[in-house]
Order: sequence, then C-alpha cells, then structure tokens
Amino acid sequence: MNNLKTVLNQLRSDKVKERQEGINSLRSAFARDSAIDSVDEAGDGRAWLVVFQALFTAVVNEKAACTKKTTKSSGPTAAALKRLNDAASAVRWLTERCVQRLSKKVVKPLLIHLFQTMVHQGQLYSPVSLDYVKAIRCIVSYAPHLEHLDEEHWLRAAEMGFNVVLRDSLRTRLDDDEDLPEDGMDGGTDAGDSVMEREEDDDDELPSTSAGGRSLKRRWREGSAIPGPSRRRGTPLLPRTQAVSLEQIEFTSLLVVLLVHPSAPLLSSDHPNLASGVLKRLLRFIRLYPVDTSLHQDYLLALSATLSHVALNKRDAVTHFARGAWDHLIGLWGTKNKGMKEGLVVVLRMLLPFYTANESRREGTDPDLNHMDGVAKLWQLLDGEADSRWGIDGLSLECLRFELSQSRGSQLDAFIARTFRYGWNFDSSQALAWAILELQADCAAKLYVQSESIHSPRRNYGKKEGKRIKLDNPISSLLDSIRVHATSSIRAYHLQILLFFIDRHWMTLHEGLQQNVMSTLLQFVSFDDAIIQSWTFLCFAAIAERQVSLSSSSPKCVSGPSVWDPIWTHAMRRADVPIVCRAACHAAYTLLLHMKSLLTSQRVLLEIEAFAKDLDVQGPPFPHDSVCIFLSLCLQVASQDMRLYRMHIEDKVLSWLVDNWSLDASRTVGTGSSTGGKPKISPPMVSDIMMVLESICGLSKRSTLICRTMLPECAIVDEMREERQTAVIRTFLLHAELPRFRHPQSTASSSPTTTVPVQTSVDRAEELAQPGNRERRVSGGLLKLLEPLVWENGTGTDGHIAAERARRLLDVAVIAICFESLLVFNGIKSNKRVLHTACKVVSQITPLLTNRRWTMEEKTLVLMGFEPLVLASEEQEDSAWDGLLPPDEGTGIRKQVLKSLTMNAEQDAMRAVADQRELQRTTWQLSDIQDTFAEVLVAVRDVLRTILSKLAGETKSSTAMDIDDKDDFAPVRTAAQVTQPEAQKHTGGLTHSQYILSICVSFLALGPTLQSASGEATRDRELADIILNTDGDEFLVAGPAYFSGVRQKTLNLSLNTLDNFLDKFESLLKQYPYARAERLQLLTVQLLDSTSYLWVQDSVMNSATLSNKQLRSWRVRDNVVAFLDRYLAQDPMEQAWFIRSPDLSEEEDERPPMPTAVLPELGADEDIRYNWKPPVQKSGAL
Repeated sequence: MNNLKTVLNQLRSDKVKERQEGINSLRSAFARDSAIDSVDEAGDGRAWLVVFQALFTAVVNEKAACTKKTTKSSGPTAAALKRLNDAASAVRWLTERCVQRLSKKVVKPLLIHLFQTMVHQGQLYSPVSLDYVKAIRCIVSYAPHLEHLDEEHWLRAAEMGFNVVLRDSLRTRLDDDEDLPEDGMDGGTDAGDSVMEREEDDDDELPSTSAGGRSLKRRWREGSAIPGPSRRRGTPLLPRTQAVSLEQIEFTSLLVVLLVHPSAPLLSSDHPNLASGVLKRLLRFIRLYPVDTSLHQDYLLALSATLSHVALNKRDAVTHFARGAWDHLIGLWGTKNKGMKEGLVVVLRMLLPFYTANESRREGTDPDLNHMDGVAKLWQLLDGEADSRWGIDGLSLECLRFELSQSRGSQLDAFIARTFRYGWNFDSSQALAWAILELQADCAAKLYVQSESIHSPRRNYGKKEGKRIKLDNPISSLLDSIRVHATSSIRAYHLQILLFFIDRHWMTLHEGLQQNVMSTLLQFVSFDDAIIQSWTFLCFAAIAERQVSLSSSSPKCVSGPSVWDPIWTHAMRRADVPIVCRAACHAAYTLLLHMKSLLTSQRVLLEIEAFAKDLDVQGPPFPHDSVCIFLSLCLQVASQDMRLYRMHIEDKVLSWLVDNWSLDASRTVGTGSSTGGKPKISPPMVSDIMMVLESICGLSKRSTLICRTMLPECAIVDEMREERQTAVIRTFLLHAELPRFRHPQSTASSSPTTTVPVQTSVDRAEELAQPGNRERRVSGGLLKLLEPLVWENGTGTDGHIAAERARRLLDVAVIAICFESLLVFNGIKSNKRVLHTACKVVSQITPLLTNRRWTMEEKTLVLMGFEPLVLASEEQEDSAWDGLLPPDEGTGIRKQVLKSLTMNAEQDAMRAVADQRELQRTTWQLSDIQDTFAEVLVAVRDVLRTILSKLAGETKSSTAMDIDDKDDFAPVRTAAQVTQPEAQKHTGGLTHSQYILSICVSFLALGPTLQSASGEATRDRELADIILNTDGDEFLVAGPAYFSGVRQKTLNLSLNTLDNFLDKFESLLKQYPYARAERLQLLTVQLLDSTSYLWVQDSVMNSATLSNKQLRSWRVRDNVVAFLDRYLAQDPMEQAWFIRSPDLSEEEDERPPMPTAVLPELGADEDIRYNWKPPVQKSGAL
C-alpha cells in the first residue's frame, strides 16, 4: 500500500520526471491480477477513484504542457507529445485491466474525464483521442456499466461518435436537426471546408445534452471533428472510397455497443427527436461512404440494432430512411465479406416492407414516389447470386426436412415453410441462403403486382441504363431462366426461388401464369439431373398444398385430377430412385393426403398396388423422413381398401425397412448447392421410424414423439425470429390490416395417425396379450440392429466415439424402448431382450456425456436424443403477437356456433399431450429399464454441474479487451466480436449451454415424476441447491429452465426453498453488476409467475416501478403485464395480492394498487411492442 501511495504522489507531481516514473511504476504495480483484486477490498469504489484521479492529474498536466501559450507558435515538442500519449495510454490500460471491478462511483467521473480531455478547441485532440475512445468503448462494452449509464452520458457518447464519423462539429446535437441537411451527398460540414470558428478558451467541455440546454441562437458554423484536406466549393462528392481514421473506426464500434443494448433510450419521451436524428445520421453515413470501407460492417450492425428499436415505433422516419438509403445499401451487395452480406440481408429484410409501403396508393399521384425501380435493382442483384463467384450458395436438400406444417392459417415460425422446414445440418450459411430466397420471393411478388397494375405503365428493369433487360414480370423471367439455363446449379437455384414464391405468394398469380408455371415444371419431372428433379417435386408439393388450403376462399383455383394424376404417377415412379426419392415421396404424400380434391381414387389405388408389389425388392434406398411419412399414409389408405388389405403391404414395408435401415448406409447424396461439397448424412428422426412401425403393427394408440433440431446462432436467425414475432404489428402499421379469423383445423387431418381416449396403462404381465407376428418381426429387426451396436461400443480402443455417431446409436436405442413401451401401452407384452439390449447401448453412451472432447454443440446434439422420453409438447420460445382475441362466451355468439369456432385444434393438442404423457409414464415404469434410467439421471446431473462449472470458468477467464500492448496490434475484429459475450446475453435465441441446461432440468424433473405411481411433482432438493449455489451469471443461465419446470408443476418448490430463492434474488438485485440487468429482471418476473400459486405475501409488484419507467427494457415490462394477466386468471378476486399485517392498523398498513387497477394504465408506453399487448391482456382480464 505504501508503494501505491508513492506512485500516486509521483503522478500528482509537478515535475515531468516524477510523473514519468509514476506512470511506469503504475504499470508495474498493476501488472498482476492479485494487485488489481486487492485495491478495493471494501467494494465502495473509493480506492479506485483515488487512483484514477491521480492519473487524471498527470494527464491534465501533460496536456497543459502541450497546449500552453508558449507552444502555440512553434507547437509542442515531440517529447511532450510522447509523455502525453504515454499518460493517455496508461489511462486506457488501467481501465481495461480493472473495468469489471469498477462501480458507478468510479465510472461516472472516469467518463467525464475521457469526454472532456479528448476534445480541444472543438476538435478531437489526436495525442489522446484514440486511446480514450478505446477506453470509453471498453467501459460500455461491459454490460453492467452500460446498464447503469444514464441518458445524458449515453447521448454524449452517441453524439460524439456520430459527429466524428460524419466529420461534423463536436457541438452538433444528436436530437437537434436544425442545421443538418437531410438530402444531398455532402453529409453536413465537410472535412475540408474553410469555415469561421469562434475563438476558443481553454475550456474544452462539451455542451450539456439535457433538453433545457438547447440554444435558440444560430451558432457559427464550426469546424469538423477531424481535420482533413481542403477542396474547392461546388465540387460534387464522388462515390469513391474516403480515407477513414482509426478514431472513426473506434467510434463506429462504440456506436454499435450503444445501439445494440436493449435499453438504448431511442424512444425516450425526454428526447422525442432522438430516433429520427439517429436515422438521419445513419442515412448521411451511407451517402458519405457509398463504397465499402472498414466502417461498413459495424455500420450495418448499428443500423440493424436501430431499426429493431424504432421500426415499429417511428414508421414515417423509417420509411423516409428506407427510401433515401435503399440504392446506397444495395450498392454494397458486391462485397466479398460474408459477414457483411449477412448484415446487409438483415437490414434489407427490415426495410423492404417500409420501402414499398402504400406504393399502389401513391403511384397515381406522383411518379417520383414510385420505388419499384429500387426493388427491381435488388431483384437483379439477388438473381445474380447463382452466377457470382462470391455469391451465397443455395439451400441443400440434406439440410431440409420435408413435412407439412401443422399450423395452418397462422403465422409460421422462422425457417418453417408450409411444406418444408429446417432440418439436420442446417447451419448459418443455410440460414442466410433461406433468408435471401425469401427476400427474393417477396421482391418478385411486389414486382409482379406492379407489372400487372393498370395504374402504372409497364417498365423495363435492368442493371444499367444503357443495357436494359426487358422484364414484363419477374415470374416470366424466372421461368425463362429455368428453361434456358444449362448449368445445373443455376437452374436449381432458380427452382428454389420459385419454391419460395409458391409457398408465400402463389395466389397472387393469375390462372394463366399458374398454368405456365405448372407446364414449365412438368418439363423437368423426368430430367436427367436428380437435384433438378428433387426441387421440381418440392415445387409441385408446395403448389398442391397451397391450392387445397386456399380452396375455401378461391374454389376455382383447385386444379382437378387431369392435372395432378400425371404428377402423381411421376412421383410414384421415382419413389425408389436414389436422391430423388425424398422429394418424390414428399410430393406423393401431399397429393395422397388431399386425394379427394386432387386425384382419381382408382388411379391412386393402382399406383399404390404397383409400388407395393416390388417394395421389398426395389424400394426407396433409405428410410428418409418423407419416405417414412409417405409409407405410413399408404398403409392407412391400404387398410381401407379390400384389395390392398389382402396384399399384406405391412409385411412388405417391414421387410423393406429391415433391409434398408442401416447406420452405415453409404449413399451418393447431392447437396443442391452451386459448389457441391461433401455430402452429409441426414438420418431419420425417432418419430419417423416410430410412425412406420406403428402403421405396420396397426396399433390403436399412437405416439406423438417430440424430436427437435437446433437453429444456428447467427444474426439472421435472430432477425427472422423477431420478424415473425412482430408480423401482426408491422402489417397493422403499414397496411391497417389485422389477421383474418380462420376456422381451427384438427391436427389429425394432416397426419396419418389418430388418437384415442386416454386409458390407464396395463402393467401387470398376466393381463398383457401376446405379441402378434408383425410385432415379433419388428422386435426381431430392432434386436438385429441393436446387437452389433453393443459389440461396437464395447470394443472401442480408447472409448471415444464421434458425437454424430453416438446420437445415431442413441436414436436406435430410444426407438426400441419407445416401441416396446408402446406395445405395453396397447396391452401387448414387450420383448425383454430388446429392452435389455437397448439399455446396454444407452448405458455405454451415458458416460460419454461428460466427454471433454465433445464441444457444447456436440453435447447438445447427443442430449437432445433423450427428449422423446420426456417432452410431450414443443414449447414456443417467443410466441407471435395476437391481433385479436379468439371468440369466447362474452362475444355474444350463439353457443353452437361458438363451439364450432373454438373446438378441434386446442382439444386435439391437449389430447395428444395427455396421450404422450401416459405413454412416457408407461416407458419410465417398465421394470426392465429402471436401472438404466437411474444411471442416465446421475449422468445428466453430472452434465448439469459440468456445464455450470464451465460457464463459471469462462466468465472468470474472460477479459474485456484483447490487446497486445507490446506492439499495439490486436486481432482484426468488429464491434460484434468485441461485445459478443455480452450481446448474446440479450438475444432471444437459446445458446447451446441453455439448450443443455433445459434438457437436463427437464429430464431431472420429469423422470422421477413419470416413474412414481402418484405422478406428483418431483421434490429435488439437490437440484435446487445446485441452482442456488451458482454465481450470478450461471444463475441467470440456469434459472429460466428451473423455473419453467416449477411453472409447469413438474418440480415441487417448498416454501423454505422459495425463501432461499427470494434471498438469492434480493442479493443479486443489490449487486452493481446485476441491479439493472435485463436478464435478472426477466427472471424475477418468471419467479413470481412460476410460484404465484405458492406465495401469499405482501404485494410483490409495485405499480410505481412501471409508472416511473424504472424498467427500461420493453421485454421486462411486457413480461410483467403477462404475469399480471396470468395472476388474475388464478386469483380473480385478488385476495392473495395484499394481505394486511396483523401488527398494523388499517390506517398504518397502506394498501398497494391492485392488478386490475394497474393494467388499464399500462397502455401509454413509448414502445408499441409493449403497448400492443396490454389492450389484449386487459380485455382478457376484464
């Protein structure tokens, strides 16, 4: 400590040599982490404040030596500048070393010093500016500091960032647009303009950012933040690459950190012009820098974050921005940087609805308002992706799952179309390809509608003015490209565009063009290229589904058997062809499902008979997803026809399955991408094989196994999730439309399986019937497949096995367990030998769950193989907003009519969940697998501890910055990479760690419940202690999964444990790093919501917290409203909300506001995303 005092005294010294020694000693003193930890043992921040104030004194003295009047004529010496640079570098270095140990008491004066000192005479002071902006970015990159940052400092940082990047005066206000030109390529005051400046004093402090500090007098036009070469007035700004400084790069990264944060005050009522001011500066940026620079990737991140905040709240400002920046944004499409192209796709998808909003209404009044030219330019650029060397490859067939969507008429989730969805091996490049194809399909739809409009002349859209390409409508052009292109990859890409257009906009085409599409596709049904055939069949399946689903509104659109019978025949003929069989069976399944509307029944029966005759000899080469679904439906149809029933098709399907279902099946698989690439095996899911086995045995009770696949973690996935979630709001804002009411459809209509009323499972062996011939054959086939797997695992050289291989082995074991359990569920004896062998496979895979060689993603892949044993329904992570409440008894609709409007879908879903829970209970109570499941529970608990400890280790080892101070070089990075650990904490998507924790908690909670005869919720004190004993960051990751189990009442939470959790929350909410953390606030609301059936304490939610706007995140406010609504459903009389203390009189015990009084007041928020739900919640509650 004495040594530190000496260092501080040296820093405060008036002597140059002592200050230099002090800076060198400071670096030596804090070089060790132990020294950093020992400075502020009290935790109040005073010790660090003393250290930084001494360092500030040294910097101020060195700056004064460089700027004193005696040096104005000759300028500061090189030695003086070096000393100042060393002092500024020391401030930055110390900030990076201790940023996670500073409190608000230290951060606030530190930021004030950084902002003031880096400015001199209205410009950035170059000797310190670069180090200081890096220090500011380091501070705000640490989430707790950014969460505690008040609006004044946020505005100050954002203002300085925009002013430096746009070369404006540093005194330009962010929410003051009086002196800012909205149009023109010159982004305000240019760097080299000769301007008049006021005489400056030595006071370099910037003006206040408070609303009352605005000056009404026009100021002198001031110099820009960054001096640059002068140019003559009147010279137009050419679209060339402008040199950018290191300060501009750092300030752009700083802007990303500020704007990405969910609590960015862009919608603050104290600054009503802030959002439009930010959008105008972002527009000026893309005009000032029209060519790709090192700033643009961070710019796109800042732009997408800004649009996420304001797009639904500032419609006119976003529309103005979209139409001003569109051409400049699409001008960046030629970039070779894949990450930048991903960011550009995110932005274009956000802007397209605003760019084209109300187009048809405005075209007739002013031709200049027609922006279809911009859409046409984007169409041409996207259409060239297949030809470009740097273009994005199309979708791969092996990364898609072919199945019909169950949610008809409602908003589909991200990466789920009506006839296909994401599947195995769906990575970030596939997500980007999907997003681009959707964007291109939307462009095609808008161009087609415009080309068919009678209010606008026909246009020619081309890439260049002198070399135009005539395009009557994009669909005709697309069909021509499909016909004439000789390259298989380009034709496949165009077929993918057509597929997405059919899925999203098929009914916008007139009947003649629809027929043209059909005739074009028919030319490629028997094409030599298997990839082209596959995409063609997928297009036919999409057309069939669209026509049938929309037949109620447009009966004339449904083509008859004369059109579909030949396509059905083609699909059946290619159902046994490698590569093509997946798509062919998918198309055949879609047609067969709607055979009453599309096909001739006699033709269908003849084709199924011909297909079944040779199935066991020459059938599909592998039990793919669509192949299993199609065969199951064929068996259902055959059971209803006497001729087919006598053929015993079930035996042929079983023989085919036993012969072709192999884990080592070597197949030649095409990817369908422009580059080909190494094929990836796409194994069937557990539910696919189970569907076939159930159909073969003709079981009356069927399973509805839940088999999930993960989406990759990338910006495209986050954007598309948010886009689907807010689609109702966006459509209402731009087109004044709400979703039409659609009659709920029974889920059984789109599935070959049926459900029966739940019955108690038979568990006494003497009451079970003997298995039939087919059941024994299925069990024998499973045993034949399982026995080599046990031998394989038992003879490993080092016990290591690839995660993908382990998952496939686990799938086979789970299939065997589920099938034998289903036999018992149907009153048939199970095969104990099959169960024992399957348990051996599971037992040999279970220890590998803690394998250190596996990555988090690989562990997630294997653990998800256990989900069919515990999951009964697939929960939606973020459900879409509702436009209108469904009808109920309060609407005045007659009971019989209301019953027909509200039944079917919800009842079917509840019945399916109940059936699946009963099947799982039967599985867990089988005596033959009790020991194995006990081992799995132990292993899962170990995995939970391992993941939490690994998260704790990563948190402790993470550093704020990655800088090599020896040579001042660091790895090339963007703001997204620097802030990625913190940014991930605010995303809605689940990380791999969260997936693992969710699976582990579900398994530990549901396993004992399903095993017990009473079915009571699991009392797992050890699990609660594991969660309670975690540190803050790990608790925020593991808590949501645990409280989800509590809410679903699969975990029993005692009052003592609840008290411990309340103490845990109280402790975290008082700590600086978590006091304003959005995740902790959301978890607090989840705790109250999940345990509302337990607590009967005093008011747990004060309305002043909402009315005083203390909850800055709209997601937290939204969750509070949802919690209040669900609370009122449990306690309509609000009896548990307030219980008067017996020790106080009625006058002393003040009654808090009740939920019914608070809810009506919560509809006046600045953010429409939050403001949209309270009316719906209120109407439901009242």
